[in-house]
Amino acid sequence: MRAWLFTLMHNLFVNQAKAARSRTLCEIDARADLPVSGRQLETLGVRDSHDALRQLPTKQQEVILLIGLEQFGYAEAANILGVPVGTVMSRLSRGREKLHQLLESDVAKLKIVK
Repeated sequence: MRAWLFTLMHNLFVNQAKAARSRTLCEIDARADLPVSGRQLETLGVRDSHDALRQLPTKQQEVILLIGLEQFGYAEAANILGVPVGTVMSRLSRGREKLHQLLESDVAKLKIVK
């Protein structure tokens, strides 16, 4: 009985492994037709964002990086910077608005070719 159960379990494992490998190959074949990004646009977007961030005043940069990148809350950022929470909120708002303007002006410089 024990040998029979072991053989049964072994055969089930082998069948499941074959099925999983077959599914993986089918998924790879299905994805082969999809276009692949060269990641140039993502790289340019990151570069433009970094350049725009460097144009902001240092105090706004600090707040944007603490809240946007480091994921600190307003109270934590205020404690780190040693300023009131309202000041953090104000700097963040002004910094985001300025970033939006800088990034939007870069897009406006592009010439649309038809």
